[in-house]
Amino acid sequence: MEEKYFCRNCKGLRNHQEIFKLKTKGDEGYGSFQWVEDYSIIKCMGCETVSFLKMYGDTSMIESDIHGNPDYFYENIIYQLRKVFFKKNKFLVNAAQMSLTLRNFRTCH
Repeated sequence: MEEKYFCRNCKGLRNHQEIFKLKTKGDEGYGSFQWVEDYSIIKCMGCETVSFLKMYGDTSMIESDIHGNPDYFYENIIYQLRKVFFKKNKFLVNAAQMSLTLRNFRTCH
């Protein structure tokens, strides 16, 4: 991945590996409004902490560069796993090692 993302464990911007990505896109009003929303599971390349990344952009998210040319931008939101431990069959299991569900994520701002 080209862009660095915040890691809650390292407490800073770090390189991440993309483990899985789901891309969605669409339009409304005969193409006058278009959007893209991508979801990724990412892992910090320093400490291996797993996070969930949501990237959103649409045709209203535009700025002009120094020459007046249109430049689209995206909003990135990182959801990070809560460290939840529970007992299962007398063993302590880290919820991050179980299947990832949205309820196990919390927004990091």
